[in-house]
Amino acid sequence: SSNSSRVVSTMRLPLLLLLAVSTTSAENSIDISTLFSAGLLPLTPCTQPCLTDLIHATREILYFKDTLHHFQSLCSTYDNASLCVSQQEVACGHSTSFAANSDPVNAMCNRKWDALAPLVPCVEKAVDGLLSVCDSSCLFTSSLSEMSRRESVRRMAEAGGDNRFALVAELSSLCPASSCMLSCMAKSLNAACPPAGDDIIGAILRPFHVYAEMLEADEVLKSIVFKVAPPTCYPFLVEDGLEKMQAGEYAKEESGEEASADLLESHRSMDAESDYFQEDAQDGLSTLLSASGLPQCTDACLSDLLLAANKIFDFNNTLHNFEQLCSTYDNASLCVASQEIECVHMASFAVGASGLEEICKTKKEQFARHSSCLSPHIDSALSSCDITCQLTSSVSRLIDSPTILESAQADDRIGLYQEIAPLCPSMGCMVSCIARSLNRYCAPAGSEIAESLLRPFVKASELLISLGPEEFDTVRATLPSACHIFVSLTDLADMVEGVESSKWASPSEVAALAVEEAKEREMEESIIVGMMQEQQAEESLLAQAVLQDLETQQQLQRATSDLQQVQHDEDDHHELQQQPEPEVQPDESVNWGRPGQIPRSSRMEFAEI
Repeated sequence: SSNSSRVVSTMRLPLLLLLAVSTTSAENSIDISTLFSAGLLPLTPCTQPCLTDLIHATREILYFKDTLHHFQSLCSTYDNASLCVSQQEVACGHSTSFAANSDPVNAMCNRKWDALAPLVPCVEKAVDGLLSVCDSSCLFTSSLSEMSRRESVRRMAEAGGDNRFALVAELSSLCPASSCMLSCMAKSLNAACPPAGDDIIGAILRPFHVYAEMLEADEVLKSIVFKVAPPTCYPFLVEDGLEKMQAGEYAKEESGEEASADLLESHRSMDAESDYFQEDAQDGLSTLLSASGLPQCTDACLSDLLLAANKIFDFNNTLHNFEQLCSTYDNASLCVASQEIECVHMASFAVGASGLEEICKTKKEQFARHSSCLSPHIDSALSSCDITCQLTSSVSRLIDSPTILESAQADDRIGLYQEIAPLCPSMGCMVSCIARSLNRYCAPAGSEIAESLLRPFVKASELLISLGPEEFDTVRATLPSACHIFVSLTDLADMVEGVESSKWASPSEVAALAVEEAKEREMEESIIVGMMQEQQAEESLLAQAVLQDLETQQQLQRATSDLQQVQHDEDDHHELQQQPEPEVQPDESVNWGRPGQIPRSSRMEFAEI
């Protein structure tokens, strides 16, 4: 629908908004032309000449010098480009979404400029340094640069056309960097030149508020958009996220920790009727762990670890987040060990955290050697894998499921395992994709990371195997078939090597495979039905031939019988004809006399008369 297209178009706006107000050093090589051509702004052969100067002006603003001056030049260029596009739309006979997509720039350059005039001297003095600090913390320009040079984005730019839905999928890693950047700008500018942060960020976010209200009024459209958009982009689509952004809650502190809850934790569900900003997301994760074997008494030890683990799913500054996770893991390990007498589940914790033990301690130096190679690739690799495998979406749906809480409270392991079933293929897909993608750049780092991530499952599988075939089969039978891959050493080894398999195919591949299998089954059934029909036809023809033959035989038998009867009758008649006629003996009592003579007796009778 047109509304759906408009809302999906907003996912391109974080790029345009921050291009207009962010700065970067010259070494961040951002290919602005590619981003525009790929769908940042709708380019058609008719309107493309109008945007040449706008692209150049946008590029100038990204050199981290005289930001306010370059922004004023951008405003002048925008006005010319807007006029040119409107004229070309009339001349070419079709409209574009240029005006809607560039509305934040229009707001800053026209509607809000007079109101901001008193703040200009202060902003002009502070903005370069403040935005540089924010970009260093949020890595916005790094994310933008990586995206602009991504092969899939380049293919969109070369193909042209309407790429809005495809481009949305590419925003997974950029959205958290954008929300961080906007929050940091709001806080920094408010501190240096109040209320510049509120005014500027408020103007930039105004179109998002409009679309958020539109989504709230249309549950069907809301469901569609949240299924298309990456979870990390949800803050741009709901009022709560936009308010937190403007309040600076997504900005990172100097220590590197986020002041707000993790994005994935805050925006869990893709269902239209769910709350996308659940305050009890951490409780949901604790419940999952509790139902899996760790009791409630360990929550105090694990709360920070859960939050640190969730930050990995930002797919932004991943190596730094891993360092934070390792630091938190050390504290959690000591805490769990100190409570062992009460909780008596240290063994379970040791198995579950064995992957972190390997990354953070056993192979720490080995992973450190890969850090320089991994740094420019790991964020985009994880983001791309998540887009393919939809792991964060699967985790969101799992944690939001009411059955999870019920299973935990009732200690219903089987119920929990059934809920986990859809998550298993996504996890297998994600690990295999990570191994494959990172090996492409930094082999064998991808396989080493995958091996560490799967270490808990390998240990659990080895433990089950040591119990004997009968116990192994019993435990395996309680797991959903989709999760058998995590108790198979062969499948786990294939994941470590990045092998692609239908057992852990991406949801889209699973759906395509299901469709293909359904077609094959339908074809097989059609062939079987055809063969049966042919066989039935042949049997029917044979039956008819048998009946006709039987009837012919019966007719022949009747004819033969009739012929035999006729022959028999003829034989009887002939026999009769062959017999001699018997001789007639004269009756002596009768005097026949001569001809004309009356017998004597007759004369006597006559005389008496």
